[in-house]
Amino acid sequence: MAEEDRADKPPRRWGDLRFVFLLAALLLLLLLYPFDDGTPLATILFATVDMAILSAGVFAASHSRRTLLVALSLALPTLTLQWIHLISQDPLAGNLMYISIFIFYIFTIYMVLSEVLRPGIVTQDNICGAIAAYILTAVAWATLYGLVDSIYPGSFLLYGQSDKNNPLTNQDFLFFSFTTLTSTGYGDILPVARQAQSLTILEQLAGVFYVAILIARLAGLYQPRTSRRADRRGNGR
Repeated sequence: MAEEDRADKPPRRWGDLRFVFLLAALLLLLLLYPFDDGTPLATILFATVDMAILSAGVFAASHSRRTLLVALSLALPTLTLQWIHLISQDPLAGNLMYISIFIFYIFTIYMVLSEVLRPGIVTQDNICGAIAAYILTAVAWATLYGLVDSIYPGSFLLYGQSDKNNPLTNQDFLFFSFTTLTSTGYGDILPVARQAQSLTILEQLAGVFYVAILIARLAGLYQPRTSRRADRRGNGR
C-alpha cells in the first residue's frame, strides 16, 4: 500500500511549487506587518518584501512563455514605479504605482485561479494557490484604497477623524482591506467618500463569492486517492 501511495506522487519540480512561493511571500508580508514603523530601514524592508511578492507573482503566472512575458511586462514597470515613489515621494508616481500594482495583482490572481480550478487532481500546490489568490485579492484592493485616498483626500475616517490631515498608511489600507474582504468590519476605519464606499461594496461581494465559488469548485474537482487508484485499475483493464 505504501509503495502504491508513493507511486501516486510524481517527483516534485520547481514548477510544482509556484503557488507555495507566492503564498510564502504574502505570509511574510503579513508577519512583518507590525514592524512598519515608518523608519527608512522599515521602508526598505517592506520594499524588498514587495519585490519578493512581485517575483513570486511572475513565477506563479508563468504557465507558458507567453504568460511569462506578459507577467514580466507588468512587473517591471511596477517595480520601477515603486522605487521612484520610494525615493522621490512624488504623488503622481505613487498613483501610477497603485494602478500598476493593481493590474499586476489582478493578472496574477487570474492566472493562479485558472490553474487552480483546472479539471484534474487537487494538489497541495493548488490549495496554496487558492489561499494565495485570496490574500492577494485583499492586497490588491488595498492599493485601490490608497489610490482613492490619494486622489480624494479624506475618503476615510480613522476613529471618527478624517484622514485628510493625517493620511492612512499602506498598512492601514491593508488592514482595512482584510476586514472588508472577510466581512469582519471592526469599524475603526470607515469609508466616507462615495468612491471608497463603492470599492468597499465590490470587495465585500468578491470575498463572499470567492469562498462560495471556490469551495464548490474544489469540492467538484476533488478525487479521493482510493478512487484514483480504482480508476487506474479500471483503465488498465
